[in-house]
Amino acid sequence: MALVKDDRRTRIGDGALEIAFKNNTDGDRRAKGVVPLDGDGDQTGVSGNPSYIQGSVSLSGNNNLVKTIDSSNAHNGISGSPYFVNSEYIDDPMLTMAAGERILLSRLAGTVNKFGRGVVTSGSIFELWDGNAAYSFPATALMTSLSQTTDQVAMRGATIEIQGLDANRDPVTQTPTLDASDTTTVVTLSTALIRCFRMKVFADVVGDSPIRVHNAGETQDYAIISTGQNQTLMAIYTVANGETAYVTHSYAYHNPATGQDPTSNPITLWGCDKANSYAPQNKHVLGLPNNGGFEHPFRPYYKFTEKTDIFMTAAPVGKTADVSAGFDLIRVTN
Repeated sequence: MALVKDDRRTRIGDGALEIAFKNNTDGDRRAKGVVPLDGDGDQTGVSGNPSYIQGSVSLSGNNNLVKTIDSSNAHNGISGSPYFVNSEYIDDPMLTMAAGERILLSRLAGTVNKFGRGVVTSGSIFELWDGNAAYSFPATALMTSLSQTTDQVAMRGATIEIQGLDANRDPVTQTPTLDASDTTTVVTLSTALIRCFRMKVFADVVGDSPIRVHNAGETQDYAIISTGQNQTLMAIYTVANGETAYVTHSYAYHNPATGQDPTSNPITLWGCDKANSYAPQNKHVLGLPNNGGFEHPFRPYYKFTEKTDIFMTAAPVGKTADVSAGFDLIRVTN
């Protein structure tokens, strides 16, 4: 638990408190101990109503830990400027400003790095993912099946991790296995998905043909592990039901290739709020230089509400372009 400067008291319960103290004979040392804090001034080892910490903790003399710590009883050499324990919050001003409130650490649902790559033809605009074509966002949970394009003996029975959202747009991670006799045989997922934004091969073997999540009729792919990659490359993510996402920055790079020098290539970050049935909205766009790239930080972070699709597109003019792009975000429960 850290001591963090603030202009307010912070109410805490129990927990580990790291205390620095000076020993008269051994010099400076640092000790860690659990210091239960209560409102009645009892000694270490008691429990009771949470108290408040005020004052930096400075111990000198013997090795006894402070028994009571509060704003009115400066026992055992407590002194210093007002510092308060407030590690129950995420101390990130860019997040606080974007959210309009301080976020409790207990509300942190995780962090995500989304990265994609795609070859986009001149005059086209589509999402950066392994499919190298316009992406399809289904209105219902049509992502039901898994298979490999060509049978690979070494990949038979391999575990594939699939991350996405179920029909209610709640997070789901499942680990089906490819068919043990023929990897082209369609395997039905345990939970049908309305969104799939990441797949990984959990096996010591490299795929020699695409591994795909698709619909039951195998007419539409929604996630593809390209040959040799063993993970999807898709700059696509959907905020789960009951969560808010805060995008910290986005980035893109034009991968050099002979004959790929478009006259312009705008890279766009989109948000599509499905909770309100909105059309996609352009949230940010920058031109991508040939054989170059950019990284754009959002200060404060960009806020996306629950059930919003977040994705990046490229739109080269004059020539085809091979583009890598992505974004990082923080997941917070509502």
